[in-house]
Amino acid sequence: MLYKVRHWLVLLLIAILPFHALLVTYGTKLIYGPGHSPVLFLALWKEALVVIILLLIFIELFFVDKKKIIQIIRDGAKWKFGLDKVTWCALGIILLAFVTELWTDVPNMQWAYGFKYTVFPLIVFLMCRQVSWDEDFLDKKIIPVLISVSGVVALYGIVSFFLPQSFFSALGYSDAHSLYAPGSSLSAFQQISGTSIRRIQSVFAGPNQLGIWLVIAWSLLICSNRKRVACRLSLIALVAVALFLTFSRSAWIAAFVITIIAISLQLKGKAKVITLSSIVGLVIACISIIYISAPELIDRSISNKHHFERTRDGVIAMVKNPLGHGLGTAGPASNKFSDACMHFESGADISWASDRSDLCLFVEGEQVQSTDRACICPVLPENWYVQVGYELGIVGFMMFVALVIFVIKRGQTPLMKSKMCCNNIVILAFLGISIAALFLHAWEDSAVAYTLWILVGIVLSTSCKK
Repeated sequence: MLYKVRHWLVLLLIAILPFHALLVTYGTKLIYGPGHSPVLFLALWKEALVVIILLLIFIELFFVDKKKIIQIIRDGAKWKFGLDKVTWCALGIILLAFVTELWTDVPNMQWAYGFKYTVFPLIVFLMCRQVSWDEDFLDKKIIPVLISVSGVVALYGIVSFFLPQSFFSALGYSDAHSLYAPGSSLSAFQQISGTSIRRIQSVFAGPNQLGIWLVIAWSLLICSNRKRVACRLSLIALVAVALFLTFSRSAWIAAFVITIIAISLQLKGKAKVITLSSIVGLVIACISIIYISAPELIDRSISNKHHFERTRDGVIAMVKNPLGHGLGTAGPASNKFSDACMHFESGADISWASDRSDLCLFVEGEQVQSTDRACICPVLPENWYVQVGYELGIVGFMMFVALVIFVIKRGQTPLMKSKMCCNNIVILAFLGISIAALFLHAWEDSAVAYTLWILVGIVLSTSCKK
């Protein structure tokens, strides 16, 4: 009974997670009205459901499958735990999260948010590895559900590209676009700097979060062998258009790498060479056309500069403090406990923000608004690996890099088979997100983190269905 309930709760979690930001934004408006930050008890519904799933796994291990626990205790008494490298790395990161508190002074609530983003998904991953799953759970349940949800998310995102601001305000979104303020509601969309072109975010909290999640959907669609070819091609087209409209270059790179690898594994001989050459040529042609007609879509000098500077500063801070600054001091957790800071180049028009005392404005690095106090800006390294290193030190950085490598290596054997299966798809999606994490805080969104770590946990606990 617990076995079946666990399966259905995991399926329910993965199906609803993409709609989290929209549901919480609208629910907050119904409770408190517009302009309020998300209500905490609404925002934590996903963690509550994950905890229930973990409790069911705990009960199965300690009360149902007692033989396995007895064997673990016996092996432990003989110092023969038999843990693989993946498990050791994940456990090391979890242990470091608590050890770093000995020399850091992070407020409890901020530490808790850091734990939620950096550590909790790894605990979910480890627990999911310890129990058995139905052989066709991925292929017959999770993958079809994710593919269907991706169609809904992509379609709504494309439609939202044309919807007026009043529509989003009615749902509880902020009237200001392209702005994150910790004490306010979400923006409905962002605009590319210096233009009025929208970056869609559909039901997510931002365009980058949508783009990263669509990388998972893209992996499922281009790799899975579905019988309904017309339906599959339609969904691929929808997801491709939505992925493009996010204008998330990190997501584009991840999707491109996944496509190249998937084609390389599924085709052979001349067919492979012709297909890969065509795709690479098409991508180069599209980039050239876009760069000529609208260079700001690709060459965003301000964004590129900030990405480089933040990653560089994060690496420098990690080297200067090799023991780490503590959980919650960087990334999305830091964002929640800092001022809303915006940076501009010299000569930029900032008059629109003159009545926004809650915003801290910087021009060429110098604070020009809220001058009555020194603003505390969030630490955003724009790189998940550097973020982990900033929080947990150089050892934590190395452990997380090793964890990613070992997970991919562990799935390499089935991945090298010529025929794709559900396990291969999950490993490819994990590889794509790991690539995007080089340029973004790719694991910050719960729909990405919980979904993919659960799927990887299932894959590394079972063999691929033949």
